[in-house]
Amino acid sequence: MANNTIGKYVLCNNEPVLLENFDAKLTKKFPGIYEVVRIIDGVPLFLEDHIKRFRSSAKILGHELKESDEMFEASLKKLIDLNGCIIGNVQLVVNGFDKINYDTYMFFIGYRYPSQQEIKNGVPVILYHAERNNPNAKTTDLAFRNGLNAELARSGAYEALMVNKNDEITEGSKSNVFFVSAPKIYTSPLVNVLPGVTRAKVIYICKGLGLEIVESTIKVSFLKKIDGLFITGTSPEVLPISSVNGIKYDSQTNQVITSIRKSYEKLVEDYVKSHK
Repeated sequence: MANNTIGKYVLCNNEPVLLENFDAKLTKKFPGIYEVVRIIDGVPLFLEDHIKRFRSSAKILGHELKESDEMFEASLKKLIDLNGCIIGNVQLVVNGFDKINYDTYMFFIGYRYPSQQEIKNGVPVILYHAERNNPNAKTTDLAFRNGLNAELARSGAYEALMVNKNDEITEGSKSNVFFVSAPKIYTSPLVNVLPGVTRAKVIYICKGLGLEIVESTIKVSFLKKIDGLFITGTSPEVLPISSVNGIKYDSQTNQVITSIRKSYEKLVEDYVKSHK
């Protein structure tokens, strides 16, 4: 979970607090859950899907969120208006489940969207041996990120693909991953990964394009058999991978990946237009 709160105001239990008076450590308490929603032209992208996953994360930890979907939407609009910011990423955090009334926080965070050059050329990734305790939940228990961030900085890679004890690639540290081996597209089973909102949209798109999706465990050795691969997520959207641990791929010129990326961009455009 990023420690890069930005903007002028933060919402604490739906009350505005000046960022300069806000203690970011309050959002790091465990057990806690979080969600990141992308804001485009003032519209929280795929908000209903993010709220659904937010509730699911709470249930996995044995709790239930009392706020209605409408309350979450109203709070997000309030945060957007307070900050006068219509583009960016907003983080939602709930923790303090050990109290009678848990705490909620909403705030803008720094973001890094892929450049046009990265989309055109693809991005390098590395393999990293790590597993989440609760892969289906977005929790604030992210101790593994310290070592991971150091390795990303050392390698200069855009993302790390996580490898479990069975030598299987499960997901990215902040993304889901898809492998293209014509005529099929492979991705890890949902039980083993975070149920990414973008992941679900991509699976929907692939089916619409007549592409066969295979949800299966992916051995590291499978990297030798694929035509290309890409990651999906709130910030990267659909992003081609140019190399894995230095092994090169032509994902950026793969027509299947290009079609999926363009279809996703159109889906986002239509959603934003219909929710303005």
